Amino acid sequence: MKLLIIDADYLANRAGEPVIRLYGKKVGCSDEGKDVILHAKNFEYYFYANVIWSAKEEVEGLLKEHIKRVECVKKFKPIGYQKSSSEMLKIILHNPKSTPSCRKILEEIDIEVMEADVQFKNRFLNDTGMSGMGVIEFNHIGTELLNYGLNCSELYITDYKNIRVTDEKINIEY
Repeated sequence: MKLLIIDADYLANRAGEPVIRLYGKKVGCSDEGKDVILHAKNFEYYFYANVIWSAKEEVEGLLKEHIKRVECVKKFKPIGYQKSSSEMLKIILHNPKSTPSCRKILEEIDIEVMEADVQFKNRFLNDTGMSGMGVIEFNHIGTELLNYGLNCSELYITDYKNIRVTDEKINIEY
């Protein structure tokens, strides 16, 4: 199925897990133009801590109830010129709503936090290469029964890894 993305946000599913919600219109089929919502599961929210890798255990201990895991990465800082990348920790959270708490904990011990202000939906769109008015193709793994009060008859569920960005261009007439 193909979908023209109109908007995106996120919500928590019944299990409390964050799910990206893509709003769009069906394209390339007999019922083209029909409103569709796609719930993309399993995308993980993250931010970075600008701290050496040897601090990993300390950070894990401080944030233990909020994090899924912490990874050691080499990354360029987002601001300023650097000749080489720096050791950083990539902090993957259970829920993006924990970001302010985690940020506060780390900043209280003078650990610089980076990219913690990137909204979950924007991180998802950026990391996957999707964009508003872009066309995606997906195979759904289920149909959502609860529409969360939205006026839409078709709600699908898929793992975000099952979504493919196409280079298809859509002409919309007004």
